[in-house]
Amino acid sequence: MAEKEVKKGYTGFSNELVNDPIIKNSKAWTLFSYCLFKAYFDDKYGEAGTFTTTQIEMRKNLNWDNKTLKKFMEFLKNKGYIDYKTTPQNTFIKMLNYKKWRGY
Repeated sequence: MAEKEVKKGYTGFSNELVNDPIIKNSKAWTLFSYCLFKAYFDDKYGEAGTFTTTQIEMRKNLNWDNKTLKKFMEFLKNKGYIDYKTTPQNTFIKMLNYKKWRGY
């Protein structure tokens, strides 16, 4: 089951991201940004820095095929940007160092 839209407001990025190597890889940056935007801002609706979605929803939103999505999810996981768990129904994503990337 995909997440219900409950977030309102704005999202900011830490200035440190300008110097981070991830910004040089457009696909990795796209997925990283997508995850950062989708993550819960605080603990009101779930753990801050996490969200639940489906890979079908992610592929649709990013206009990617399954191979590309899996490749860059693994890339971000191996580089320490995200952690995730996938079930047949959902994908649970946790942004590692969420507060750092959000600039607080």
